[in-house]
Amino acid sequence: MRKVSVAIADDHKIFAEGIQSVTKEVDWIEWAGSAHGAAEAIALFRQKQPEVLLLDYHLPDGKGSEVAAALVRY
Repeated sequence: MRKVSVAIADDHKIFAEGIQSVTKEVDWIEWAGSAHGAAEAIALFRQKQPEVLLLDYHLPDGKGSEVAAALVRY
């Protein structure tokens, strides 16, 4: 089975860890990492290039929509 690389960007670290924890047994998910701010999310995406980015809307240094717009241009 092909694995899908997934990253998460959420300012609530416990939430991000919880999502990773409950999905760790899912065979087809390969976690690429987590970020806790907008700048960190952009850097993580550019470095790891996950196929899926779970993106919170409210981040301490920007909005998820701004991150998404920056990544579309990338």
